[in-house]
Amino acid sequence: MPKASVGKPYNVKIEIEKVILVDDLFVDSNITNDSGLVLNTGVGEPPYSDNTIEVKGTPIKNGKYEIILEGQTRNAYGGNINFRKKYDLIVLQ
Repeated sequence: MPKASVGKPYNVKIEIEKVILVDDLFVDSNITNDSGLVLNTGVGEPPYSDNTIEVKGTPIKNGKYEIILEGQTRNAYGGNINFRKKYDLIVLQ
């Protein structure tokens, strides 16, 4: 993910591949309420809107944040494919 800077607006979208998920996308993060950043889910274009998240706001303190996305989709033969992606966001002073 692109680095962020304290006091400067930040807006980045993360889009998982354009595939239909078996269940919902699981999103976990250590972005805190007092960081100045928010994590929004389901911000993509239908029918893949659930595959996109957005990190938005103006950071008020430096640090390192982690965003983890997990889900399941199907392969061409009907089997399940599990995925887990980890993203690091660094906020500089």
